[in-house]
Amino acid sequence: GSGKSTTLALRVKSLLDAGMPASRVLVLTFSTKSRADLLSKIERAVPPPAELPAVNTYHARALACLRQAGCTSTVMEPRVARKEMKAVLLDLGLLNESPGDGRQQSRSAVRAALAVVAKAKAGSGGALSAEERDILRAYNCALAAKGLIDFDD
Repeated sequence: GSGKSTTLALRVKSLLDAGMPASRVLVLTFSTKSRADLLSKIERAVPPPAELPAVNTYHARALACLRQAGCTSTVMEPRVARKEMKAVLLDLGLLNESPGDGRQQSRSAVRAALAVVAKAKAGSGGALSAEERDILRAYNCALAAKGLIDFDD
């Protein structure tokens, strides 16, 4: 609404008009939806047959960098992270699968545990309790054993 993506599109046009090769311009955005919107605005601002720069999400660019560096681990989708965390909590005896309301409690516990892991990996979680440290350690070990990484790594 405030014109950020339009400003970026016009900046890209300005760089290309000034002779900057498109291969030397990288445009990053947060979501695939904003990527599509920004790419559309750049396409309108920069007439064909001009070459367009790369427009990526931060996650897509990070994954490309990992692949270029030879990383062969699988980057998890959020649903896989939830599945792995649920298994960790079950293994640690911190979650029991019971019918009925247990399913919602299970989802809440998994979300809360993943939030603790994300904060800890970002260094913004403060001191962890012994239980939280156990969860973090078990989660990291489970991912490593399966060759998985998440974007918090």
